[in-house]
Amino acid sequence: MVNGWIGRWPRGLMLSREGAAYSDFASRCNPLPGVRIEIVKGVCSMIMPISLTIAGAAAILHVWLSLRVSRLRRPLKIGVGDGGNEMLLRRMRAHGNFAENMPLFLILLVLLEFATGGDLWLWGAAILFILARIAHAFGMDRPGANPLRVGGISLSWIVLLGLGIYAILLAYQAPSIRGGFEVSPMRSAAAAD
Repeated sequence: MVNGWIGRWPRGLMLSREGAAYSDFASRCNPLPGVRIEIVKGVCSMIMPISLTIAGAAAILHVWLSLRVSRLRRPLKIGVGDGGNEMLLRRMRAHGNFAENMPLFLILLVLLEFATGGDLWLWGAAILFILARIAHAFGMDRPGANPLRVGGISLSWIVLLGLGIYAILLAYQAPSIRGGFEVSPMRSAAAAD
């Protein structure tokens, strides 16, 4: 809770990309390319198409991986664990590996799209990560190291590593915010409360 509001922008007060506040959002703000900002009844919402699309794809992929495990459990009558069945263990690990890697990827994706507005390369990285996770899942069905499994996990790690390095570099290229909020000259600090 900041100055008596939760989840709502104070009337007319918005943050610029540099961190300074200003008024008259609709006429003076230049949102990041690719990120759509809407204000309806004082509530600010941001539409980040890359993150939303990939999060939706990740949810569908997660359910598909879960169903692959469940479909194998029923005929084997194994409710918990792998029961010593190698194929069930492989599918469980494919699902578990996805669940371990996807949250970190989605966090990086959202933050990078928010910070940069999302470029074509971010779409490419996101789609590549999803395809790598699908390849890994099919590769886990095959015994031993195989191109789908190794390629899928390798591409996943390369994308995560690349996004992680870019996020760190981007953080130190941004101007630092010192002194907190500033109110535009058109409004007094008292009016902003």
